[in-house]
Amino acid sequence: MRRNRRPAASLPLTAISVAEDGTLAYRRGGLVKGQLTWIDRQRQRVGTVGPPAMLGDVSLSPDSRRVLVDITDPVRGTSALFVLDAATGAPARVTLGAGNQTAGLCSPDGRSIAFSWDLEGAYDL
Repeated sequence: MRRNRRPAASLPLTAISVAEDGTLAYRRGGLVKGQLTWIDRQRQRVGTVGPPAMLGDVSLSPDSRRVLVDITDPVRGTSALFVLDAATGAPARVTLGAGNQTAGLCSPDGRSIAFSWDLEGAYDL
């Protein structure tokens, strides 16, 4: 029996990350211009993190004090990873070089990250 499935390219994308304290970060859709926003359990907006930007994947540090996000430069069309201080929103770029750096994840101890980079055409870790 064949099932009718949508092609993978048409499936909605969601980036999800959970910190040790249960804080959940998520982003729906593909690459979107927006601003990271804190929402409480009653779905009330309680703050923002960082400036509005073309946001990609998001990952919380285990202690919820930092947010790792890939941001696309609208002029160049390439993405880089930034760490945002969750309290102040201050961004710090953590990757350099050509190509796209995306899909960053914080290590369980919060001291390092892993990410995808398409420096040589295909994405590698």
